[in-house]
Amino acid sequence: MKGRERDYLMGTQMGMLGGYGFQGQVTTGDGSDKQGKMGAAYDNLRRKKKKQQCKVGREEEGSSSNRPELAAFLLALRGTLTEDWLLYLYGNQSLLKAVNKWIGGGGGQERKKEKKTKRRKRKRAQKGKKRGT
Repeated sequence: MKGRERDYLMGTQMGMLGGYGFQGQVTTGDGSDKQGKMGAAYDNLRRKKKKQQCKVGREEEGSSSNRPELAAFLLALRGTLTEDWLLYLYGNQSLLKAVNKWIGGGGGQERKKEKKTKRRKRKRAQKGKKRGT
């Protein structure tokens, strides 16, 4: 990429996230729920032929937009070697919340415990200051 094309692409969301310079796999995924029929698909942007799609769930189970979004992410994970870095591009807040529980400092539950412990310590410190004055 050079010149105007590079300038334009670096100003897109993918460019600002570092997707064009990312050394691992760059994959995008999406799920859909149309008239009770759910589907999921992903596309590996580095491997032009690496695309996959599937039907999600059964109509009698009901439908939601979460399930196909999670299914698309699962397809992308399955299609990526474990030793490869993965940049997954998506536009679904519920997927972000679900994934956020799996990554970081041991998951969401441990972070909640850490916050509670910090609050308790602050309260004890404040009580100690009140007693001392």
